[in-house]
Amino acid sequence: MQAGETQFVVEGFRGANYLTQGAHSDMWGLAMIQSFHALRTELYLGFRSFAYSDTTPVTYQDANAVQFGARFRF
Repeated sequence: MQAGETQFVVEGFRGANYLTQGAHSDMWGLAMIQSFHALRTELYLGFRSFAYSDTTPVTYQDANAVQFGARFRF
């Protein structure tokens, strides 16, 4: 089985005042998508990191996420 194209994704987001005045939110991520034309399939793997803070007394933990899966075309 011969692999097709490989794609790489870099993404980022920076937000301000999302829920409250003075709030800050950040997200960045990396992903890879591999095509297999003979199987009409794409496999993907990604990582994202999230952070949020605001001026309230509440503190928030940063979060990370890993996503993986496949897309089949028929």
